[in-house]
Amino acid sequence: MRSAANIDREERYAGQKAMIWTASFDAPVNHAVALRSGTAFACGDGTIQRVAEDKSHRAIKVHGGAILSAAGMPQGGLLTAGDDGRLVLSDSDGAAQLISDHQGLWIDCAAASASGAMAWSAGRRVYHRDARGAVRSLDCPSTPADLAFDPKGRRVAIALYGGVWLWLPKEKDNLAPKLDWKGSHLRVTSSPDGRHVLTAMQEHEIHGWRLSDMAHMRMAGYPGKTYSFSWHRSGKLLATSGGPTAIVWPFDDTGPWNRKPAELGFAAAGFAMLAWHPDADVLAAGCSGGGVQLATSWEPGGVEIRAPADGAVTGLCWIGNGAAMAVGTSRGKAEIHAFARN
Repeated sequence: MRSAANIDREERYAGQKAMIWTASFDAPVNHAVALRSGTAFACGDGTIQRVAEDKSHRAIKVHGGAILSAAGMPQGGLLTAGDDGRLVLSDSDGAAQLISDHQGLWIDCAAASASGAMAWSAGRRVYHRDARGAVRSLDCPSTPADLAFDPKGRRVAIALYGGVWLWLPKEKDNLAPKLDWKGSHLRVTSSPDGRHVLTAMQEHEIHGWRLSDMAHMRMAGYPGKTYSFSWHRSGKLLATSGGPTAIVWPFDDTGPWNRKPAELGFAAAGFAMLAWHPDADVLAAGCSGGGVQLATSWEPGGVEIRAPADGAVTGLCWIGNGAAMAVGTSRGKAEIHAFARN
């Protein structure tokens, strides 16, 4: 298992100094996840590359195949799902707990709530495990493409062919009305206020529902598929990938109806991954051709970050309060940029 790491360099971006930790792994970085203590890169060979706050590094093999989904848990662990049919919870010491094993089935998606609940899919069935360990399941008419908890962690949105199911696992009548819309729904997200559910579609558009009256939102015109959503900390802006710049929709009192989105960043080879800064009006945008841009909501263009240009950016996250940013690529390159303002 090759892993060259801890080769530091210094860069300057728009008045900020950045110390950069770099690494090269044997497999693609499929996800980058900020944890309570450090950062995790989940890779295509089933390995978690853990980087502590002091930049010490260790590799932990937890799956027999690729890690398909990863989510940070509120207690500090990392939840991973793989094509080996295993759902695993790993802690910072490298101990791995097998949560569920679905031999012969891929676990395509997994999600975690702020309360410590988990949701995952295997085949056409979705599972929910609450913080006490009780497991419930739901059969779906087609294979789920994505899962997302609502802000309170009570409801699971399930993206399917033909729309979204809203599942309330702890309620006796636990299946809320289906949100119908023809087509294949690939990604799903709930707004931070719980008022809207949105999906990215195979047809290069975003579809949404306002839950108070089930009004539809159809956001078309994307040149490519949307693979990444990111909500601004205010909950009033949603950044979406799928174009040469980041497409940002307004979700204030009137919502996006009959309004045009903003575009952030300067034209690149297409944005693949997006992440709003947790404490500033800065959007990090990872490019499908490699590299990262930092764009602000008050001026056009952005700052180009000399992040790995070797492969598409497939993992991107801010760490802690946003003093650092983690980037991973499809060719196994990874970096952590720690910013310090002069």
